[in-house]
Amino acid sequence: MSSTDSATEKYRTCRRVIATAVLLLVAALGYRLTPAFRSTYVVGFCTVPDDTVGERIVDALVSRHLAACVNSVRGIESAYWWEGKVERSSENLLIVKTQSSLTGQVTEAIRELHPYDVPEVVFMPIHAGLPAYLSWIGQSTALAK
Repeated sequence: MSSTDSATEKYRTCRRVIATAVLLLVAALGYRLTPAFRSTYVVGFCTVPDDTVGERIVDALVSRHLAACVNSVRGIESAYWWEGKVERSSENLLIVKTQSSLTGQVTEAIRELHPYDVPEVVFMPIHAGLPAYLSWIGQSTALAK
């Protein structure tokens, strides 16, 4: 694969991740305006510097039943403010599906295993989905340790 093809694939992957995040954000904001709405399940996002750190976090979350599923999207490009200047880095994105009641434990597990001073750990409510899938999330995380 040429460097142009590799760059094109990274660009497409990044666009897909951004599009998914925007759709989830729009959906979350719409339901945030409805005070009676409470989500049982959430999607979490966490960036990691490499496959090794990502695999360590994925293994911990899934083996402890803190997450039903974690997807790892490789090769995203991040730009962010850090210590007064704009930084850029190539990272992987972890997408975590869990119960809203477990976000504190998920956050703590990530903090224990993550090398960043301030790791990205954010959650968004799942307001709708295939009922069988949502039920599976609940069953898979019912034995959280």
